[in-house]
Amino acid sequence: MPEVHNLIEFGKLLKGKKRRDFDKKYGNVLNLIEVNVQVEAITTLSQFYDPQFRCFTFSDFQMVPTLEEYEQILGYSFKNIKPYHYKGHYPASKMVASLLKVKQDKLEKYMKSPNGVYGIPLSYLNERLESFHEEGDWAAFADVLALAIFGIVLFPNIDNHIDFAAINVFLAVRNERQNPVPTVLKRTLCCLSALSVWLITHIFHSGLRASCPILDFKQCFVKPKNKFDWGRYLGDLSEKTVRWYPKWREVGTVIYQCGTFPNVPLLGTKGCIYYNPSLALRQLCYPIMNSPEEDSSLTASFIVHGIDNKDIEEHRRVRKAWNHIGHRGRELGKRSTDALN
Repeated sequence: MPEVHNLIEFGKLLKGKKRRDFDKKYGNVLNLIEVNVQVEAITTLSQFYDPQFRCFTFSDFQMVPTLEEYEQILGYSFKNIKPYHYKGHYPASKMVASLLKVKQDKLEKYMKSPNGVYGIPLSYLNERLESFHEEGDWAAFADVLALAIFGIVLFPNIDNHIDFAAINVFLAVRNERQNPVPTVLKRTLCCLSALSVWLITHIFHSGLRASCPILDFKQCFVKPKNKFDWGRYLGDLSEKTVRWYPKWREVGTVIYQCGTFPNVPLLGTKGCIYYNPSLALRQLCYPIMNSPEEDSSLTASFIVHGIDNKDIEEHRRVRKAWNHIGHRGRELGKRSTDALN
């Protein structure tokens, strides 16, 4: 778990219009850092991950975080906004220095490289946040606070270190209004706050018809459990006990495929992988008609491991596919959370 105490305190300084402007620009990231993550729950959940179908397989059902769910958890809409895509290079240190309002040579002295990964220590961003607060430069304060959250919560890599992959996503969101949801979803087991909200709101009932997923999560009031208790709890889940379709997940159409891909390719900070919406139909209130074994598109392999020159063509193909998004709605069947086979 990242150390977010200082970021929470900095976030409390944004009030009224400053907070509303931040949320409009960066979604729910400030709310996410206040999510109380039970690490034992996520550790146990990871043992249910099925690499063949890229989902979580429980006793008699399967579930997978969806684009539509993460869209609401993170607070970024796909309406008129293209997803993040890697352009083939990371931002120059000069651009990052401009964001932090420091000289380039001074910033480069702080750009440490743990394990060969260049970036910025969280401690240095904390110093810049203190300075911007004292100066009353709230625009810069908001941007740097969001950068820190992107680096250690949405796209963590090394403890207390914001690497250039995370910085690249942040700048794409800030400067070009790109959507980070597919990139976060591609790294499902990395953003623990978002995954915790997804898990808890599926398997516990808050009794509240909340239109906000994070509020729904907080209203579930889940008591701390150890690994043994979480293992027993998740092992006993059944299709009849999970919450398939809370109020905040109500959607009309879903992103079902992109371009000529049979599924939805997710372009991350390091590569690409498939996401299979047909496994998540019950979470979107549509019936599942066939078992995964009968759907060849689910077992189709598509993995791009890196961002080197040899991978650029595949990245380009994925970006082009996202210009032709295939939505489905009523043609998927009558609204239902049944599995018909």
